[in-house]
Amino acid sequence: MLQSGVEGCESLPDNTMYTNLKMDIHSCIAHCYTLQRKYQEAIKYLVDIISTTDEDNPEELIAISALYIELGRAYKNAGQYIDALNTDIKTLNLIKDILSPNDSRIATVYNNIATSYLDLGDFQNGLKFLLKSLQILNTQIDSATCTIITTLCNIGATYRKLHKYEDSMKYLKKAHELCVDKLSYDGLRIANILSEISNTYYCQNKYHDALKNETKVLKFRKKILKEGSIEFIPFFSILSNIYSEFDDYEKALTYLKKQLRIHQDKLPVDDPTNISLYTNLSCTYSDLGDYDNAEEYLKKAILLGEKIYSSNHYEVAFLYSNASDLYKSMGNWGIALNYAKKALNIQENSCFKDAKSIGITYFNLGEIYECLGDKRKSLEYYNKSLISFSLCLSENDSHIEVVNKKIQNLFM
Repeated sequence: MLQSGVEGCESLPDNTMYTNLKMDIHSCIAHCYTLQRKYQEAIKYLVDIISTTDEDNPEELIAISALYIELGRAYKNAGQYIDALNTDIKTLNLIKDILSPNDSRIATVYNNIATSYLDLGDFQNGLKFLLKSLQILNTQIDSATCTIITTLCNIGATYRKLHKYEDSMKYLKKAHELCVDKLSYDGLRIANILSEISNTYYCQNKYHDALKNETKVLKFRKKILKEGSIEFIPFFSILSNIYSEFDDYEKALTYLKKQLRIHQDKLPVDDPTNISLYTNLSCTYSDLGDYDNAEEYLKKAILLGEKIYSSNHYEVAFLYSNASDLYKSMGNWGIALNYAKKALNIQENSCFKDAKSIGITYFNLGEIYECLGDKRKSLEYYNKSLISFSLCLSENDSHIEVVNKKIQNLFM
């Protein structure tokens, strides 16, 4: 069928009207490749088509930009995030001078650029472009309500990743209010926003508030969906996290197993969301003292993470940190040290440094060296963790208190 589309497209006459139509058809054909998860085929197809276009012809730029948007999407899906970002920026440069500054298509490109930065772990630049997109969308509130709500949620989630929880809650509550006001019939969208709010409560250590909020979510989901639906995944995920914080690891594991069944039934084995599921299963089994299962799921998470992401991606560093924690719990200090060093190497050499994550890795290294009897190295890394935490946390934060106690205990 795709080949027929290509042949039909090539049979169209060569003038501006038909050239633009051809490019629209090419974009649709590439999108079909993407929907079939044939990302490299989509990329090759689009690169070949783009090479034949005339970017000096202003009458064709909008159609050409649609090809670049589709190419950026294909790069993202293929895990080629740098290529995706460069393509999204190229798209913006093509259209910014021929469209009104408040054109919704520019907002779309800003959102795409933001997503590319977020995929790379650059949350500050991701946030910047999300806010630029929202500024445009707010001028079109009646025609762009769904996109505004999605953008507000993405801003809230990004502030959460930046540990700015009050800002996160502000934008998520705006999204919830707008959704209830304009899209009250869309119970699933409302439930998803409430789950994002629960995640922010969770990050603030407000576990009872998160649980109370998720009870509301359950009502929405049960009205609309069967429990085995893919939309239950975020609900089961946050509940497992909450019950882990309550030290009810058996209940946490129950929800993770429900999530695992949905993943196995509904998602491909290489879906990126499997990484966080495997990681959570590993952590929960570790908390239960079942290190065999913990190690099995962690190895699955690392294998998939290294396959999907580049070797220096922040998600890979996160997986290595989890591996270090697990082997530390198992008393395998050499393996724990190796993984902690691998995590730190990625974090310190990243263009987009997260002081809190680096501080946690320094702290882990301090603990490992302490257990290995190397007090000098242990003190060095505890002090480094204090410096990192001081860049992003208040002086009375629990992380800083724990490090100070560790340093005091070194000399007792």
